[in-house]
Amino acid sequence: MTWIILTVFLLLTAAASLKFSKVAASKATTKSFSDDPWSATSTCSKAAGWLAVGGVVLLTVLSSVYIMNPGHVGVIKTFGNLSGVAAQDGRGGTAIVAPWADVSDVSVQIKKADFTKIQAFSKETQDVFVDARLSLSVDPKAVRILYTRVGPNWFDVLIPGLVDQTVKEETVKFSTTEEAPNRALMSVDIGASLQTALYSQFCPQASNGCFSPITVTAFQLRNISFDPAFTTAIRDKQIAAQRALQARNNVATAKYQADQVIASAQGAAGATLVNARAQSKANDLLAASLTPELIQFTLIKTLGPTIKTIIAPGITTGILPGLGK
Repeated sequence: MTWIILTVFLLLTAAASLKFSKVAASKATTKSFSDDPWSATSTCSKAAGWLAVGGVVLLTVLSSVYIMNPGHVGVIKTFGNLSGVAAQDGRGGTAIVAPWADVSDVSVQIKKADFTKIQAFSKETQDVFVDARLSLSVDPKAVRILYTRVGPNWFDVLIPGLVDQTVKEETVKFSTTEEAPNRALMSVDIGASLQTALYSQFCPQASNGCFSPITVTAFQLRNISFDPAFTTAIRDKQIAAQRALQARNNVATAKYQADQVIASAQGAAGATLVNARAQSKANDLLAASLTPELIQFTLIKTLGPTIKTIIAPGITTGILPGLGK
């Protein structure tokens, strides 16, 4: 539309300038600019007319050439109707289109979108809140189908609703305690379900050769949370379980320590009994072996050879027999 408006304006300018140039030339009496102003006016008008024609040519060339970046295609619209796709292989390059056509740059690279606090339910109908990231891409050769069937705002039209529905269908399969441990499995299943749902949008009858122009490259459940009251209840239950486990451990530790004390006491008592029995037996053997001569010999050996007299209370002083010999 811009090209048409500018081209019409420039052509009218060129036609008017050239026409006025002829009128001025017919009134000129000489070709000298200084002597005849009509001659100068004719020359300037003619130059302006040809400049306008050159402007039309330049504008046409510039409006016909588009340079597409890799990973992008150009959606061509003629008078508001989709008429084609430039650089349809997605590799980029130079595209030649009609100067009166409008070209919109469309990315076919992987697109990432984050979804926060998707409200779903668990198997027990507890509220589940999901944060997720979706990665998808568009087939460059199917951009025309996508824009014809859905439009340029295809993402807002299709994706949020499908993500919300698919997440709800998946989380309800698990209980609240199973949601987090199975997050990786749920991510894979949701991604596959999304791809199936997109296929159904474009191929409702599952005909041969039909395909979805949108491909789900990855789906990730980044976080799973629950209602604050439920989270508090779970935390309190875990704390109570941990305290009960700690109490059981304390009881087991005390019992073990008591068993150690008992075992130690039994060991000490047994050792005392053994020592007593051994000492009693030793005393019996010693008593059986004592004779007056052995006692006298032991006393003499203990006192030494130089002691001949012993004085003690209640004992009459005397000389031990054999002393000094």
